[in-house]
Amino acid sequence: MKTTWEQVMALKSAGKNRTQESEPIANDLTRDELETIYATIDFFGGNYAQAQLEFEFCRYRVFDALAMYVQGRLEETPTKVLVYAFLQANGGASGTGWSSAQNTAAGGSGGTGGTGSNGGSGGLNR
Repeated sequence: MKTTWEQVMALKSAGKNRTQESEPIANDLTRDELETIYATIDFFGGNYAQAQLEFEFCRYRVFDALAMYVQGRLEETPTKVLVYAFLQANGGASGTGWSSAQNTAAGGSGGTGGTGSNGGSGGLNR
């Protein structure tokens, strides 16, 4: 079974969410998508000020921000939820070893909280 980090890196090596030369380097997240990310971080006990700087001022792509979060830039629980939602949106979350409660909290099937309740997980693939 692959670790979460190995799954994220496999997406990059497979070419998913990779910036092509013809594509802009910056993210194109809408205000609703940004608010969903910030609310998710806040709900799971994180400080979203860093995410605001990265997504609005620096305009990092979600993949790049998540890579920094996995390396320790953001608190552990919100990072796990965001990475899980990202993997779900990109078809790479199978076999993560998450319990059904964690899946629900991350907005998975039957979820009422996290990114799923606001429909924001679709924006995490940008």
